Amino acid sequence: MLIAIVLLIAQGFPQQVVSTNGRPTAQAVNVQADPAHPLSISGTISASTSCKATAAAPTYVEGTNDPLSCDLSGVLRASGSGGAVDVTDRAGRLLGITSTNVTQFGGTNLSTGTGTGGAGIPRVTVSNDSQVKIWDSTNTATVKAASTAPATTDTALVVAQSPQSNPVCTSFKPISQTTSTDLITSTNKLHICAVLVVSATAQSLSLVEGTGSVCATGVAAVMGATTAANGMALAANGGWTMTADRAWLKTATTADHLCLLQSGAGNVSGVITYVDAQ
Repeated sequence: MLIAIVLLIAQGFPQQVVSTNGRPTAQAVNVQADPAHPLSISGTISASTSCKATAAAPTYVEGTNDPLSCDLSGVLRASGSGGAVDVTDRAGRLLGITSTNVTQFGGTNLSTGTGTGGAGIPRVTVSNDSQVKIWDSTNTATVKAASTAPATTDTALVVAQSPQSNPVCTSFKPISQTTSTDLITSTNKLHICAVLVVSATAQSLSLVEGTGSVCATGVAAVMGATTAANGMALAANGGWTMTADRAWLKTATTADHLCLLQSGAGNVSGVITYVDAQ
């Protein structure tokens, strides 16, 4: 490496001058100085030098001349005090750089953590030719100007209310049976908005959930009991109805079946509206 230095000849060590004023000398000149009277040579002197490679940084004693220090990878050790010292390798990379704790922004002590904006809080500014969008690593949410109609190709922003509101029922199941029947198999849970049933004969009914044949495995009562005999008693041509614009009844177990149990053989007809959701 080439460095610009001001050479101070001292301590009685002979020095060899190889160039003056940036031009090589015709021949090397040995200079010997009196240790008691150091000889100062001003001006710019070009010289080649090397560093001493050590695993750990050396310690220095005031008033001594020591070689430059490198680590075992040949990287020059350098530090600055009171001013910036930038040392680069041949590829232009900064060497000897360590992490620095930033204590101020714009002359104001740095603020960290949550809180309101103010002095000492760095801000991120997005250029006016860039966009900030909600993204899930695959899709971005579609944002449109006012009065712009949505399109089927628009990507949607899916949100959930907290606490979660009762969903709107979008499916229905007609009922017409003369024996206990497995009505619906869910993927998630069944949210029920309306139930309307009428029995042609006097008998008892129960709306249950479970798995297996007619919900016999893990059976749990949704309306009535876990058996038809202990269910809600109806007179001939009697029934019951409960309706709402949103779900008011829900199965307890994910992927359960919904079954309507009946104690007799009379026809039971009606309808259930529901939505399959979490």
